[in-house]
Amino acid sequence: MENAALTIPVLRHRLAQFFTDRCIDEPQSLARDLLCDALQLSPTQLLTSFDKKVDTLTVDAIMRMAERIAKGEPLQYVTGKAQFLEREFCVNPSVLIPRPETGELVKWIVDEYGDTTFSLIDIGTGSGCIALSIKDLCKNSTVLAVDVSHEALTVAQGNACKLNLDVEFAKADIFNQLTINRKFDVVVSNPPYVRECEKTEMQPNVLDYEPHIALFVPDDDPLKFYRRIAQLSVDELLSNNGKLFFEINSAFGNEICAMLAEMGFCEVKLRRDFTGRDRMVSARRG
Repeated sequence: MENAALTIPVLRHRLAQFFTDRCIDEPQSLARDLLCDALQLSPTQLLTSFDKKVDTLTVDAIMRMAERIAKGEPLQYVTGKAQFLEREFCVNPSVLIPRPETGELVKWIVDEYGDTTFSLIDIGTGSGCIALSIKDLCKNSTVLAVDVSHEALTVAQGNACKLNLDVEFAKADIFNQLTINRKFDVVVSNPPYVRECEKTEMQPNVLDYEPHIALFVPDDDPLKFYRRIAQLSVDELLSNNGKLFFEINSAFGNEICAMLAEMGFCEVKLRRDFTGRDRMVSARRG
């Protein structure tokens, strides 16, 4: 049955009640965020649009989106958009939804390199949120973003066009021979790091919808991506005195630091995120 045209406050109330009835967390905030995305309004505009009516077709579309969210699909996949460091990125189930802690990793690199001229490779770029944010914030950087997934690269390239940022992209499998043939001042990666045994601790909206290829590692080799990227950095990718930056599983901070030291890296640093968890590591090629 077709919904009637509704004013924004009435529609927001209906959405919040819909989410409440289905025991969805933070129904008021979710209703606000869905309406802001669907109607292209800021939160302030949403609050001040007292008399503006939403036509029946749009109401129907928004309620269909709400149904998808109620079934567990993340809001960002429903709307096709995710906010990251005050920028809007397109996302779909072929890429991870950008997280705030990843933004802290970007800020760490930006704080260290700022307006200097440097080259960077982002391994496993996904949506491109790391590579594109660094390029946007560090105008003198030269950035290459690589991923094993063609679908992920399509999303990242679309985000580069949307944000009008000049970043180079390449398809590459780090466990096969690389053909990049150049060195970089910075290697950065947010690789898969969730152990298979940790699946039971994850929310269904992550486990059921986000790409497992970008999330999981075997229980018996949780550092496989870190070890491989670190070795590639030493052998092929990092210039003299270049730096490696990782986002990490908080359970393995000390192990990753020890591994990097054993491989000859110096100035190995472990940093916590805003929740107090070990989340980032940097190291300089010794």
